Amino acid sequence: MKRGKMEVLCRRTVGGDRSRVFLLGVRHRSEESRKDVETLVEILRPDTVFLEIDALRACLLHKPENHDSEFLVARREATRLGIDVVYGDHNNLICFFYHKL
Repeated sequence: MKRGKMEVLCRRTVGGDRSRVFLLGVRHRSEESRKDVETLVEILRPDTVFLEIDALRACLLHKPENHDSEFLVARREATRLGIDVVYGDHNNLICFFYHKL
């Protein structure tokens, strides 16, 4: 993993416990990004992995054409390690229709 790819976004205390948020910038459908995602989850073993993908698209990750998705790699690695996965993004279909109005 190259230096500078992983950043601490915020560090704060919640209920007496320190919280850290890490952000990994990726290039979609990149072998390097898939390896970075896998390495980051394996090394940090966070409580939760947040994927910037809406629930509808998350359901489509199992399709064969998505086998090289960094989202799929992150979900698979988190699941393997017993880490919760949270999806969060706007629904692209709704945004598409909204922008057409």
